[in-house]
Amino acid sequence: MPSNPGKLRSIPRLELGFYATVWTIAFIYSYFKVYEGGRLQALTYFNPHDFSPPLFPGLDQRDTSDYDWTLWTSLLASLAPWYVAHLVLAESIRKWEPSALPLTHTLVTLSALVVYLPPASAFVIIFVVLLFSFALLVRSASLTWIISVILLISVNVFSEYLFSTYYHSYGDISLTICCFGWFLLKCIDFTLIEIHTTGSILGKFMNLLGYSFYLPCFFLGPFVPYESFKAGLCRTYVPWTGQRFLSLVYSLARVVFWYFAFEMATHFFYCHAMHFKILQVLSLGNWALNGVGLCMAQFFLVKYTVIYGTPLAVARAELYEVPPNPKCVNRIHLYSNMWRHFDRGFYLFLMRCVYKPMCGIRKPSLLRRLAASFVSFCFVFLWHGVNRAMFVWSAMNFVGICLESLGKVFLASAPVSRLISKMNPAMVRRLEALACSPMWVMAVLSNYVFFDYDLGMATAGQLFSASGPVLLFVMFIGYCMCQMSIEMFNWDSKKSQLLFQRRR
Repeated sequence: MPSNPGKLRSIPRLELGFYATVWTIAFIYSYFKVYEGGRLQALTYFNPHDFSPPLFPGLDQRDTSDYDWTLWTSLLASLAPWYVAHLVLAESIRKWEPSALPLTHTLVTLSALVVYLPPASAFVIIFVVLLFSFALLVRSASLTWIISVILLISVNVFSEYLFSTYYHSYGDISLTICCFGWFLLKCIDFTLIEIHTTGSILGKFMNLLGYSFYLPCFFLGPFVPYESFKAGLCRTYVPWTGQRFLSLVYSLARVVFWYFAFEMATHFFYCHAMHFKILQVLSLGNWALNGVGLCMAQFFLVKYTVIYGTPLAVARAELYEVPPNPKCVNRIHLYSNMWRHFDRGFYLFLMRCVYKPMCGIRKPSLLRRLAASFVSFCFVFLWHGVNRAMFVWSAMNFVGICLESLGKVFLASAPVSRLISKMNPAMVRRLEALACSPMWVMAVLSNYVFFDYDLGMATAGQLFSASGPVLLFVMFIGYCMCQMSIEMFNWDSKKSQLLFQRRR
């Protein structure tokens, strides 16, 4: 854990090159073992329904067992005309009758909702709006959270019972729960802000509609904080320029590029199909087992680059202030940075609505901060889904955050600070990477559990039963990764400083 994240510490270029080489070789070899394992065992243990014909002649069949990817990208493609209609209508209304913009958002999104999901979904969403409108009317944060927790528990625990009467496919249920989760975050964030403001209840209700029914972020996210969104909702019309249009085209082209990169990669890396057959993957060795997890992490990043990138491109074109695109988790070694940079919108929600209110005072004690983290991860668990994998994943993340917080307190203590100030900066960085190596290993395990519980448990079992030399080798790989992560953090910091100086 860095004692002073603002201070950039460098190491010799030759040493950094060595770490980069080891890190790169380890990742490439892991990916190669996944590629090799898919070819060696393709006809013996895969489910044939997990594969589809290749996109182009001459390629191998492609792994299409990531059902969420197929479901979500199909929905995005179907929504493309709706995004165009939304953009044209919203900009026209903003120019001629801006007060009608919230109602426009609501009508367009409800129309799309009825087209793509069963009618019961619209009734559920409207019912949720009415519940939070009542909490807004009585100005109660406690009621807001009571409603939220009850709704989350009901949807996650009783989803099969609640939806079995109205829904006829897993896709409908999955999309409805996903849409409901994002909608709930917006209702909570809006209500917790507006209960403390003055103004007419009708005006607040219209803003709630305009915010929660914003089409680009309605079905698949990401979350955009209300404080950021409100400024865009209330802004005056700004004429379009060629640069603004080209920026939209470039952002959408980037999404299309990553979509085809994902599709092409499924011809070579069968990690999604392999993770359903963990016992067979174990027979291929630890490199293949770990490679499956690393490959799934990369696919996961590209998936959310596409899923989040499309609505964010439209929102930026409308001049809304939105969170940045996700950063790759394989270049981050601290739990706090992983949460801060992968899904920035969800992180901002947790900080504003859960963590900071729990901390309360300006300089909370360590115990209070840890309690706030515990409550935050309880919400993370409820929101992501009440099941064994999400419980273990949330618990591991909470433990990781606690260890990181304790490490920062230790490093900030007077004796340790004096010792660090007398040390060579390069040596301090080496010690930081060494201390963070076990944390990185635990972070990797927690990610594997998130992707698939059996994958995470199998990897943990192999790790805990490994010999001393194998454990040292794993920690060495982790050490090299931590060094590369620190270097990337330094590079990002330098880039930010240059941008700040240019703006001045």
